[in-house]
Amino acid sequence: MSRRGKGPRPLLYDYDEVKGRALFMDNRRKVVITGLGKGSVEGFVKSESRKGKYHRTTIRLDRNRIAGGTCTCESVSFYGEPCKHMLKLRNSAVWIGIA
Repeated sequence: MSRRGKGPRPLLYDYDEVKGRALFMDNRRKVVITGLGKGSVEGFVKSESRKGKYHRTTIRLDRNRIAGGTCTCESVSFYGEPCKHMLKLRNSAVWIGIA
């Protein structure tokens, strides 16, 4: 079957795969932070278009600004970074005071 015009298929994760890795999870389970490093945050951000699925997202921060990163969504492949998942991860990290 052809996927013409659809772009690459994203790598998605289920909530059951994500919850055991959580260091922090917001009360709506939209952002799950799984790792922290010096100037970096990694985690999973819930997909808005695919019910119950998460994108794996990693960001590098420089003074609370995204300096680079990766995400398993299609937007990064088509438009570059940062995607909305990177922004949500950064916002959560800043909100809880770890970035």
